Amino acid sequence: VTGSARNNLVFLPNSLMPGGTYAVTLTATANGAMGQATLTIKMNTAPYGGSLAMSYPGYPAPATALDSAISLKAQQWFDDADDMPLTYEFSYLEEGSAEATPNPLGSKSTSKSLTWNGPSAANYTVGVEVADRFNTSAFVSLLLVVNPIVLDDAKTEEVLEKMSSFADEGDTGAGVQVVDGTGRTLNS
Repeated sequence: VTGSARNNLVFLPNSLMPGGTYAVTLTATANGAMGQATLTIKMNTAPYGGSLAMSYPGYPAPATALDSAISLKAQQWFDDADDMPLTYEFSYLEEGSAEATPNPLGSKSTSKSLTWNGPSAANYTVGVEVADRFNTSAFVSLLLVVNPIVLDDAKTEEVLEKMSSFADEGDTGAGVQVVDGTGRTLNS
């Protein structure tokens, strides 16, 4: 805190416990008269209790590049009623990558599930950040292993049909995921 000789009060980051309740009392004296006010502050807590579930055909065996649609679902997350709604942002980070920040798999939304279509071959950390309306958040993750695939003529045709189908359905996000996975597969 800033002390008693200043006209403002500042708490150092992380000095107040999440979920804690604090009473701050201000006492002022002027012209021989004293006044006092107390403010009670309850600190916000991050969403809690939840997990991330992953599924795809053949799970828990490794997924197959460009072939597997990875279903991710945030389950059983809780927070105070005043902190609702919760938002979910799914992401991935390739093992061994120089990137330190996870890559989003879509926009932050109130949807508790997401499908990652056709990732390329690699080991990934897939995760979800769950945030309340005050943007206090928690993050959980899982390991995803995706094995390579031979991109022959038949597989190329299948991938092109998948992209076309997503375009016809207006699902540009899924189409972009397949294009990204294909590009990474071709460049590996």
